[in-house]
Amino acid sequence: MNSQNTKNENSDDIAASKGRCAGVETSTGSNKCETGLLPVIRQRSLSTPELDDVDSSRRTTLSCQALRHALLTLYRIDDFIMEEIGSGFFSQVYKVTHMVTGEVMVLKINTLEENRPNVLREVQLMNRMSHPNILKFLGVCVNKGQLHALSEYINGGSLHEILSNAAEVLPWQERVSMSLDIAEGMKYLHSCGVFHRDLTSRNILVSIDGTVKKAIVGDFGLAAKIPDIEADEFHLSTVGSPFWIAPECINNQRYDQRSDIFSFGIVLCEIIARIDANPDVMPRTQNFGLDYIAYSSLAEDCPLHFLYLAFCCCQMDPSKRPPFTELVEKLKTIKKSQAGLSAYKSYSCEVSNFCRAR
Repeated sequence: MNSQNTKNENSDDIAASKGRCAGVETSTGSNKCETGLLPVIRQRSLSTPELDDVDSSRRTTLSCQALRHALLTLYRIDDFIMEEIGSGFFSQVYKVTHMVTGEVMVLKINTLEENRPNVLREVQLMNRMSHPNILKFLGVCVNKGQLHALSEYINGGSLHEILSNAAEVLPWQERVSMSLDIAEGMKYLHSCGVFHRDLTSRNILVSIDGTVKKAIVGDFGLAAKIPDIEADEFHLSTVGSPFWIAPECINNQRYDQRSDIFSFGIVLCEIIARIDANPDVMPRTQNFGLDYIAYSSLAEDCPLHFLYLAFCCCQMDPSKRPPFTELVEKLKTIKKSQAGLSAYKSYSCEVSNFCRAR
């Protein structure tokens, strides 16, 4: 399956797998996808704080404005030959081919009436973004009075699929390069005043051109405006895919764009050890952090600077996590430096020092 899929359902979440957690809602539908099963924590209200006080007439006006100002191209659903490639709680995903032009795209069809405001927000957000490491928005399809987003088709599938394929050789230079791609995309997203809130290896796509792989950040259905957690009165709901959610989100504390950095750290840990983010596989602590010492035993051939960067992103204190502007520069340095890509065979002393410093 190409992983321009929606959030996958019906697996035990991170809290359930550890036998602890309360106060967050998870979806429990029967939708499945071929890459595995994974729940998505849903907002208690599918509208966001910015839209909570918007009545239905106002939303109709917003829809008209979206059609008038935010849409590049408008299609009908019968313009396409459709092949389903994924499904989840919120939507079904199709690889579509335009019957006249032959253009191949991906169509995400919303399946929940109450999710319409989120679809509109995603369409508006994607339409105003332009970056080589952000999934490109191509237009919308109208079906039964609803808008459905059309995006570019990425031929390599998801990062999760690439990492899970044992036959896929991934040298360290390539792993660092894809990590840099993700950081570049997230740096751009944050510079737009928006944070992702569901950054996972399943929501990162990989474009393959010959021997070159490029990572592209996608799926902005849960993206939100970056809040000022000191000044803003509202409290963002806990959303996202549990294995990647930052501890402050799980603990129902106020959170901001730094939660994306924790998620990125978990993605880096997946890339480094080529393991699943499931805490039954990736060692985690009782307070939902990363168990640095236990994890390091799974990454003994990893370049030390690359490993430390992942650890820095996974720190419990959000204020200690490096911003993406800094992460981009550090990854560029690691990529350029042969010394930065040299493997260390023993981490015990270095990891112990890191833990003491934190």
